[in-house]
Amino acid sequence: MLTWALSRGGGATTVEAGSRPPEDQGAAASDECPENPCVRVPLSVLVVALVWLALLVTSFICYERIDGFADFVSFRLGRLPFETIWFGAAGGWLISAQGIFDHNRKWRRSYDYWHYVRPVLGALIGTLGCLVFVVVNDAATREHAAANAVFYDVIALAVGYREASFRKLIANLFDTIILPGDKSKEAPADTPTTEQGGQPRPKA
Repeated sequence: MLTWALSRGGGATTVEAGSRPPEDQGAAASDECPENPCVRVPLSVLVVALVWLALLVTSFICYERIDGFADFVSFRLGRLPFETIWFGAAGGWLISAQGIFDHNRKWRRSYDYWHYVRPVLGALIGTLGCLVFVVVNDAATREHAAANAVFYDVIALAVGYREASFRKLIANLFDTIILPGDKSKEAPADTPTTEQGGQPRPKA
């Protein structure tokens, strides 16, 4: 095996043939994506969360107190009440706030954008969760019951808060009923798992 010596400051470093010298190895390491260290919650995440909270509170007050505002922003969602959008967004904000409080000193910067748009995702997923419930309920019963606004608002809030659980439920539904796959195939070992707040679970 061919080797050569690199002298530096009176010392010698032996490098095997076919491998990169130490300088090249350091340059290659710098080109790779750095690890995701845990830091304190960035100020921008806190500011965006407070802005979302102000928007949610303001929109709720305006919707309840100003008839013109309610008529302007509301539209038909089929049999669902329009308020399900707001409650889904509120659920998304709650789980984001919980993640901020629980991981304020062990924050991962890769989740910044996730928390920026968390109320929007909560509104979308919460509304979709209510629609799925309506479809399942209609398929299970012959008579279509009248929509209870409070009932659907609670569902939107819960689904917006537990968005990860809802996505897992929908994935299992498609995998087992609509698009059954090969049960012998195991899930990839590097599939990320997250806990409440969108932060990763520590490995055992």
